[in-house]
Amino acid sequence: LVEGFEAIEAFDLHTGEREEELAELEDGDRSAVIVIPEGTGRAIGEYFDQLSSTSQQAALTQAPLEVYYDPSNQTRSQIVLNIIDQIIAEMNEGMTGIRPALAIEPRTVTADNLRSIDYLLPGILGMSLMQLGLFGTAGPLVSLREKGVLRRMGATPLSRVALLSSQVAFRLTTAVIQTGLIIAVGMIAFDVQIKIENLPVILGVVLLGASMFITLGYFLSG
Repeated sequence: LVEGFEAIEAFDLHTGEREEELAELEDGDRSAVIVIPEGTGRAIGEYFDQLSSTSQQAALTQAPLEVYYDPSNQTRSQIVLNIIDQIIAEMNEGMTGIRPALAIEPRTVTADNLRSIDYLLPGILGMSLMQLGLFGTAGPLVSLREKGVLRRMGATPLSRVALLSSQVAFRLTTAVIQTGLIIAVGMIAFDVQIKIENLPVILGVVLLGASMFITLGYFLSG
């Protein structure tokens, strides 16, 4: 079994005591830990003895192998577990001499035929939000400061909070309107497919992105 895993070049194999290897797994230094219990070879021998003396496959006693992995790293864990499953399946086939009744033959199919406009539309939308937040905020604010408009507004009953809130609300409203126009043009003129149920998520991302760029605009103008 160990030699089977050593033959996989993608694996950096370590052997050691159970508790030591599990501690390495908890520290993130292992992708998976396979525990081979004492007496596994004897259990395999008993399996073949039962296989030759009974016709009931359900009565056969299997030799268990414990596989520990970190579920928080799903991508790496799934890759490692798939390789482990494949190695164990090949070993079972080699020991029993019985080939599986079913075999998988992978076929590739492209689910979505994405066009250039499908990539271009989100980029245009992101660029418009950046333009609005940076150049549409920093430039006008610096101009108001240079002309002394902000200082004259300070002499009025208008509070700074009201002034700032109104400017941010105006730019967020503009971001929503221009987003709607860009999406509408994309859907009508270029047949861009957008799911209606995704519109609330799109709106949330647009407001978040616009807020970030507006914040950067105020930072630059300061």
